[in-house]
Amino acid sequence: MGKAMTTPSDHRLSGLAILSALPETSLHSVELGTAAWGGNHLPSGEAGTLPSPPLEFLQSSLEQILKALPLKETYSDAQANGFFMGYTGLAFLLFQISALRPGLEIFGHDLTYWTKRYMEGERNGVDCFTVDKVQGCRLLNEQLCFQALKACLSKEHTDVLAFLSNMPKVLGPYSTEQGDPYETELLYGRTGVLYLLRMLRGWVPSSASSLEEPIAQLAGKIMSADSDGMGNWEFYGDRVYGPPHGDIGIITQLVLTLPSLAPKLSGKVEELLSLQGPDGNWPSSRDTMEGWERVQYCHGAPGFVCALQTLRPFYPELHGRIDQAIARGLETTWSRGLLTKEPNLCHGILGNAFAFPVGPKRVLNLSVLQAPDRDWREHFLALCTPDAIKMAKELNPKVFEPAAYGMEIMVTLQYLPSAAWTWAVCEMPIPPMLMFNDV
Repeated sequence: MGKAMTTPSDHRLSGLAILSALPETSLHSVELGTAAWGGNHLPSGEAGTLPSPPLEFLQSSLEQILKALPLKETYSDAQANGFFMGYTGLAFLLFQISALRPGLEIFGHDLTYWTKRYMEGERNGVDCFTVDKVQGCRLLNEQLCFQALKACLSKEHTDVLAFLSNMPKVLGPYSTEQGDPYETELLYGRTGVLYLLRMLRGWVPSSASSLEEPIAQLAGKIMSADSDGMGNWEFYGDRVYGPPHGDIGIITQLVLTLPSLAPKLSGKVEELLSLQGPDGNWPSSRDTMEGWERVQYCHGAPGFVCALQTLRPFYPELHGRIDQAIARGLETTWSRGLLTKEPNLCHGILGNAFAFPVGPKRVLNLSVLQAPDRDWREHFLALCTPDAIKMAKELNPKVFEPAAYGMEIMVTLQYLPSAAWTWAVCEMPIPPMLMFNDV
């Protein structure tokens, strides 16, 4: 533990106050509170507070999205890559927020209006799904995601059937020469289609009976997948563990979609619990040792904590182990989770904030989390307001650099869309993660 600041213990600094306390010339060596500003994470320091209500930040974020990423008449293939990357992803984001904030208006229109407007532009091939290993069947597949969102908007059974017409190509069988072209995981593989089916079931309940068999068939396909000959799932030859590509994500989607599968997956849940390291973190994969260094939603403790919180009600016999794992995961998230990438859901502070309980009332039995007057989630979020980010970059231009791999839109890897979702859900006891447990 680092030397405590001289600030009185009951004084709760804002994100700006925390950042302004850092000397401008030594951002990577200054000690603040409990941790040094290291190469990839900020110090946890004194508890910060948001200067304004989340709703104000939500409104501002959505206005900035509409200004910075305006509607287009035509979208290129690079601008239309499912929910994860491109303008259909923005439409999905707005649609999901509209359910949470039905009365919210941006520039005189509700969010359903803007969702439909972003769906209007011309796209290639949205009415035709082809079996393609590169394109995949995934949350990055424009055809599947566009058709699913279209059906959720219209609530027409014919649109649901149009989506279901793709299922034979998703399920196979395939020729011996071709082999199975699809991965199993959430972002690129069949588990992403399972998420879409659950989304359809929730938004178009009148079509639930038509969705039962495809859901059962797809879940069976995922359950029976044996990538390594030992009953395990792999992603491009490695056994991955985190929510978007790995075991905990696949298990969560299966259980949320078909709770009856929970007992059959309990052994895998116990195995994942046993993989937690002495520091409370999880490895990102079986074959990548540097994965132990990652503390983010996609790889490491924050994502596992979010998934375990979701799975906990389905495993009463594992409550003790799950609670202990969550507590240890929160400790490493607190000490190492203030990441210096641009704040985002997948690889940044915003996603890590989802791991913490809301409000100051819950006291966790951990050395770094015992003060009952602190809101640990809010502390993380206080460093992600536009003013706090601006201050951080003024202090050190290398902090909070873009992390979206040069793409125009990556919904959960860029600040504005990630922030919009965060401000929409951050006051919930267990905030749902977009494209994971939000449907």
